[in-house]
Amino acid sequence: MKKGMKKLATTLLAALLMITQLPAVESKAATSIGMSGKAHVQSYGDTNGRIIYENGIETLVLGTRGQAKRVESITVNLKNNTGYTGTIQYRVHRQTYGWTDWTTSGQPAGTTGQGKRLEAMQIRLTGELANHYDVRYRVHIQTYGDNQGWVYNGALAGTTGEAKRLEEVKIQIVPKNIASETPSINYRVHRQTYGWETTWAKDGAVSGTTGQGKRLEGISIDIKGTSYCGSVEYQTHVQSYGWMNWVADGAMSGTSGQAKRLEAIRIRLTGELANHYDIYYRVHAQSFGWMGWAKNGEAAGTARYAKRLEAIQIVLCRKGTAPGANVAGIVSATSDSYKDALNPTPTTPTTPTVPTVPTTPTVPQNPTLQPALTQTVTYYQCDSCNNIYRTEEELEQHFAFWDPKYHVICSCGVNKAGTKRTATFTIRDAYYSNQVVPETHKVVWVATEPAYTETKEIVEMVPYSYCFMCKKRFYKDDIAADGEYISDHTYNHIMNGDPYSNIIDGEKERRVVGTETVTEPEYGYYEVQ
Repeated sequence: MKKGMKKLATTLLAALLMITQLPAVESKAATSIGMSGKAHVQSYGDTNGRIIYENGIETLVLGTRGQAKRVESITVNLKNNTGYTGTIQYRVHRQTYGWTDWTTSGQPAGTTGQGKRLEAMQIRLTGELANHYDVRYRVHIQTYGDNQGWVYNGALAGTTGEAKRLEEVKIQIVPKNIASETPSINYRVHRQTYGWETTWAKDGAVSGTTGQGKRLEGISIDIKGTSYCGSVEYQTHVQSYGWMNWVADGAMSGTSGQAKRLEAIRIRLTGELANHYDIYYRVHAQSFGWMGWAKNGEAAGTARYAKRLEAIQIVLCRKGTAPGANVAGIVSATSDSYKDALNPTPTTPTTPTVPTVPTTPTVPQNPTLQPALTQTVTYYQCDSCNNIYRTEEELEQHFAFWDPKYHVICSCGVNKAGTKRTATFTIRDAYYSNQVVPETHKVVWVATEPAYTETKEIVEMVPYSYCFMCKKRFYKDDIAADGEYISDHTYNHIMNGDPYSNIIDGEKERRVVGTETVTEPEYGYYEVQ
């Protein structure tokens, strides 16, 4: 009996060990990898990262949120007990200096003691680790917040060329099967007047504007949520410069602050992504409207027409499929995706024609470029408040409105300093002689605030002394309003046996000596309409 009980106990113990070991084997990937780290944060210096669980996934958080503090450097430490070879690498884009080299687990990336913000970063895994895990990360960006969302495996997180600080970084390492198998294409544009879009368009949504005549000046494109290796690369055709160099994974293509229009774009996929997906894109071009779809590195837009791009749609399609004619409610106005003024698309006549022999040979003439038409305006800007006025007289009127004689403390009326400036606007785009002359626009004044008239009290601050005992005031030449001299007043206190007769100096009395009607003139700015 004892022997049987012993055998049964042994069997049960073995079964229990088997049951308890199975989850341990299956969860090895989730428990044998982890991270720690620190960030050098404005005002706080080196600050240890913290571990939180976001959607059940262990997440390393570096930096701060809601405090407008820049991250200046990061260090990420990887604990890799998976048995797979490999590590974590990262690099950062710094204010003034640009990109660092790739650094490895435990090494700092960025600067300390120089007050330089981090503006962007890339993080990747190496070796066998990259075959079994994805690293995904999200940054909190000045102005844009979390709008960029999660990016994966070396993609750019943040911005370059926009002077926007990173404030917080979140990093996760997840098994490959957790990552989405359906990638999403995300993009945003820099638009005339409005600047960068604060939210990213995705998967065929329109980025940019139509019907407003606003040019695209720059674009960023990124892919999220894929386990395939590869990148999205793109280049733009820019006014004055032509085709720019290829960039990838969220970097800006185009210009910012130069008022140069994008005229065409090419987009392509690389690596495994290109084996499984095609990338399609179409643009809304000045005069042409929505053009046809281009794909996989083909040009979309125009060249040598001097026409601006105004909006774009981008979609990913699995190999062998294509977007429909109607995407996001938009249908192309032409089947052509690209037009070049010097290489027009040949047309096939619908009916045969009999060629005629000219009596004299003709030499085809290449179209000549007609330059853009510009208009320069002059304006005056207050050095203190930066308000813009149309004339020097209005600027002087602005100073007078804040004159200290009304007892208003304002640097505009105290400093009375302004600067004469000029601005040049393009009111008609350049065009080739074989094209229709573009529309000529006007430079108009846009009022930020209308003129405002106010009756103000003219104030004098009159110095006086007063008696500590009875508070009587004495003005110029130590005479009170009733004509009493300060010396007589003090003597009378003494004769009355009052214990205190001190005189307090250095006070001022506010007196209204008149009124005046003054006008704060209209201020605003010039723009092209």
